Amino acid sequence: MNIQMKVIMMNSLTKTKLLIYSIISAISFPIFIMVQNLGIGIALFSILQFTMIYYLTKNEQVFKNKKGLLLFLPIFMLCLSFFTSDMFIFRFTNFIAIFVLYSAMVLMLSNDLNFRNKDYSFLANIIKTIFTPLCFFSIPFKWLSEKSKNNPNRKLALKVLLGIVISIPCITFLIFMLSSADIIFSEKTSQILNSFSNKLNPTTIIKIIIGFLAGLYLFGLFYNPFDKLNRKEAPKKLCENFTSEQNKINELKNIMGMNDEVSSKDINKGDFIVINIVLTSVLIVYTLFTFVQFKYLFSGKAIPYGFTYAEYARRGFFELLFLSIINIGLIYIITVISKFKDTLSHKNGFILSKGFLFYLCTITVVLLISSYYRMHLYNSAYGLTRLRILVLIFLVFEAAALIVLFYYIYKPNFNIIFVYTFMCLIFYLTVNLANIDYFIAKNNIDMYYEGNHEAKDLDTDYLFSLSADAAPQIARFLDDTNSKYYIEAKYYFERNFEECNELSNWQSFNLSRKRANDILFNKTN
Repeated sequence: MNIQMKVIMMNSLTKTKLLIYSIISAISFPIFIMVQNLGIGIALFSILQFTMIYYLTKNEQVFKNKKGLLLFLPIFMLCLSFFTSDMFIFRFTNFIAIFVLYSAMVLMLSNDLNFRNKDYSFLANIIKTIFTPLCFFSIPFKWLSEKSKNNPNRKLALKVLLGIVISIPCITFLIFMLSSADIIFSEKTSQILNSFSNKLNPTTIIKIIIGFLAGLYLFGLFYNPFDKLNRKEAPKKLCENFTSEQNKINELKNIMGMNDEVSSKDINKGDFIVINIVLTSVLIVYTLFTFVQFKYLFSGKAIPYGFTYAEYARRGFFELLFLSIINIGLIYIITVISKFKDTLSHKNGFILSKGFLFYLCTITVVLLISSYYRMHLYNSAYGLTRLRILVLIFLVFEAAALIVLFYYIYKPNFNIIFVYTFMCLIFYLTVNLANIDYFIAKNNIDMYYEGNHEAKDLDTDYLFSLSADAAPQIARFLDDTNSKYYIEAKYYFERNFEECNELSNWQSFNLSRKRANDILFNKTN
């Protein structure tokens, strides 16, 4: 429903009062409430709330029953308990009770509590009212955008602001993941953040965000009665204002968001602004990370901060692999969105988005190379496992998926989902048909005999837990009677394959078990 119709019953003074209430609540909440130990601050906050609520509900017809303000007495008493008592046992439940009483107070003020009904509907109504304000978080922003709907510069500013707001959590998540993946990048970002710590404290930011959300919640709580009344009265007002059938059609178009061609183009153009701002912020972080990779990982330059090269190279494989998968999904989604919005009215924005996507693809290639190189260094030092082989195979298929994605960005006119489904099938067949345990045993035992293993001993608990596919390689210990693993290898065959001699049914025949059984028979006789 169009916001213009939903606020028919609200004048500009009421809107201003609601906005002032939410702003003061957002500012005062972190000051009085978000402290290390709650005390008199919450009681002062409740007094401030009562003063503002009294002013807000004064002379407003929607708040018919002013007796509802009496419920603020138990609210104040609960808040005062944080000042008069240091007992923590009831503090959490007190917060819940305050939420419930706030909701009941708003319902009572608007005569919607219905506690005189001989049922439990009033309790359900209170619980519903606790969560309803979450639906109205966007109303203040819609009011602001409504005032500036005829101003294209303000619309552009809102799109830019939206792009920045979306970019902040994206950058935060990206920096966290890349910092987990790379020690030096983590140190570099820590230095940058520490340089701003005196000016911008993270704790302060969290308080501001929570205060902002608290202000929106309290705004929604007192906007709810107006919304209920608007939904009842808006159809009547709408019918009175529509004097002709043509006006009805035009108004319905506005309500449904069916704007004209120009406004549609403006919306699409704004969408590209948001997309490009988010991509720009993400690519800046990725570019800095790529610089660190080329400077230290690939070039083998001396590692600062006292880290060894092995410590630096072994970290971050799975984080980078996870980010590369996210990047592929993000590139695909934005390409699909851009394909539907590609018109002459915003051709420049579309071309810029494609350029950013090509660059993000290139960055993802760097992430894959870094992931592979890190895993290669780790495997060279500590040997292979099933998981490590699987992810190496997956890296190959992911690289192939990136090549397909490059072409899809250039010409998004083929069914990439079908291509990816086929590639998934090939990948699954590959990991099933590849003799993984054989390669694990061969690689790890080769490393042991060549002396390239950084660990002093083989991980025999893992090696001798492999399937019969590894038996031909483990049998190398049976040929080396001087090996300290001779006894363990012999026990491996006896424990796992001695029972094969007793199997007589042909349905159980298996090549790997037969090969292991033959080794057991030949080596022990």
